Amino acid sequence: MNKLIIVDSVSKVYTQGSSSVCAVDSATFEIEDGELILICGPSGSGKSTLLYLMSGMLKPSSGKVVVAGRQLNGLSELEMARFRKETIGFVFQAFNLIPSLSALENVVASRMFDSEKHQKRAQEILESMGLAHRTQHLPSELSGGEQQRVAIARALLNDPRIIFADEPTGNLDSKAGKNIIDILKKLNRKGKTVIIATHNPSILNGLESKRLNILDGKVQESGE
Repeated sequence: MNKLIIVDSVSKVYTQGSSSVCAVDSATFEIEDGELILICGPSGSGKSTLLYLMSGMLKPSSGKVVVAGRQLNGLSELEMARFRKETIGFVFQAFNLIPSLSALENVVASRMFDSEKHQKRAQEILESMGLAHRTQHLPSELSGGEQQRVAIARALLNDPRIIFADEPTGNLDSKAGKNIIDILKKLNRKGKTVIIATHNPSILNGLESKRLNILDGKVQESGE
């Protein structure tokens, strides 16, 4: 497999007044195309920050992140926006759906200027996730598991090469959480690189994956 993501001596430091917090501390590792990755650590360990750095949503304080051959540190804001649109999909723990829009509208919301082109694909993705009968419902009318499936559908709209999922089961009960993990595993089997941040390393038990453990910003790699 090809090296898809290279994280080289990456640190992220947040400064608050006279104090500084190192959320990610000199992380170095590589992720290959098509891998299934777990980033494991307790709350506050830096795993979400690490996801944001790899997805280009944050810039590192030092070191470099290379994704699909592009060094993210050197991209302009316009280039970064294009990179995220073409290369990644991001699934948030809190769903981040727009309350006033239907499920279908939420999936195509970021592509409103070209919504006709994307609406058919959005409908197909929602149907593939068992939401054909829920496309016109508002988020408040959906269960937590349904809202997260809408969020995944939104992340898949542009057929991204990489899917980042930040605690995707954190706000769900065990049954709904298992359904979300099953969807992410299926996407990985179809060739997507899937990177999941979680405090629960058992969510992929019995499945071949690579695990990155993070504690106090320090990253260590271990196989599962």
